[in-house]
Amino acid sequence: MLEVKNLTFQVNENGIERSIVENISFNVEDGEMLVITGPNGGGKSTLAKVLMGIDQISTTGQKPESVTHSSSHHASKE
Repeated sequence: MLEVKNLTFQVNENGIERSIVENISFNVEDGEMLVITGPNGGGKSTLAKVLMGIDQISTTGQKPESVTHSSSHHASKE
């Protein structure tokens, strides 16, 4: 299972904070498939990179509660 709660990812562009992914929560049960679609620049690749641990979760604003997958590892920032 993959569980994401209150995930936010922000970048600083020329001194301005910009949310790429903001306050996203979802669950994907074992055996389920989730398809994410959207326009170019919509945050799809950023979300994938955060879930894989390539990019770090932002703790600006509302803190993410957790990102959990079936092997019980947590990628939570508090």
